[in-house]
Amino acid sequence: MNIAKVKVLLVCLLAWLSLTASAQNTPSFVPLPKTDETIKLRVLILNNERLALLSVAAALKILDQTRALTSLHFGVKVVFETPKIGSLLQVKPLMSAADLQAIKSFSLDINLPEDVSQLRKSISTDLSLEGGVTQGVRSYAEKYLSEKPADSSAQAFTDALANTQIKLLREWKEQRLSDGKLLIAEDQFNEYFFWQILGYKKIPYEVILTNQLIVSAEKSANSVHSALRGGVTNGVTNSSRSSQNGALSVVSTFPFFSKDRLTARLRGDKDYTDDEAINYVAALLTHELGHQLLHLGHPFDNAACIMRPPQRLEFDNWYKLLNADKCKLNSSDAMTPGKTVKHSDIREK
Repeated sequence: MNIAKVKVLLVCLLAWLSLTASAQNTPSFVPLPKTDETIKLRVLILNNERLALLSVAAALKILDQTRALTSLHFGVKVVFETPKIGSLLQVKPLMSAADLQAIKSFSLDINLPEDVSQLRKSISTDLSLEGGVTQGVRSYAEKYLSEKPADSSAQAFTDALANTQIKLLREWKEQRLSDGKLLIAEDQFNEYFFWQILGYKKIPYEVILTNQLIVSAEKSANSVHSALRGGVTNGVTNSSRSSQNGALSVVSTFPFFSKDRLTARLRGDKDYTDDEAINYVAALLTHELGHQLLHLGHPFDNAACIMRPPQRLEFDNWYKLLNADKCKLNSSDAMTPGKTVKHSDIREK
């Protein structure tokens, strides 16, 4: 993510911050952390009690794998404190009425023509800030579009991306749990901006692992990789007022462990074993730490890079192509430390 993209995201953030008392101590930029020494990271598990819970035992395996991958791909040594465990119901009171209203106001209603138009504009802006509709971006996305672009123009490609996100998001909104209740509730836990605003609260952690599905569409921060999943966020790294690194990395384990049919379809009609899911979550968390600790970007043109977002939810295909020797730091613009500015966020979907 470049500075121009951060400015776009800050428009929404500042609109929210102007309504809250937390605005007075908000930093304008977050400096690169020092990575020449071992970095200790604090971890919080946040479970939604309506969904299959993420256990501490599984989290410990994820963190152990992440430690090894972070060293392999970035040459950075990290250690994780023993995870604390909590409930999303315990953190929701941290959100003020203004926060909850802001989350609602930042979200798009895909049944409204004007909001659909805004989604197209947001995706187009994101693509422009990432370098435009390059052949690398087309190759990354075309296989997964729900419809073929009307022509070879960037606008037609953007329209196809938006239509893909809308179609899949409607499916997500229709998904039901085994008890018959809708997967997406009225609690706003699925909303991307819920997790962004959380970083501005007193959350003294660098990493959050959650079983919550994060899926939505917003007035900004939509992207090519999010559109292909219907707005699913696998992980997000954004600024934090209580993190020692000035940033908070959140990873949703739902897309890795869930056995529901839509998730499996977006994984290429596959379910993963628990051990496979743990390996893939660890790789995604390593990706997020690349954002948090090194401020790296997204090298779409190099499938060997752990910083290249997974296509749809096909984590197994993504994982087997990762090769640290073929994607070293400083090997491209996106893999250069300091590429992104960590005041805002980087969305992984």
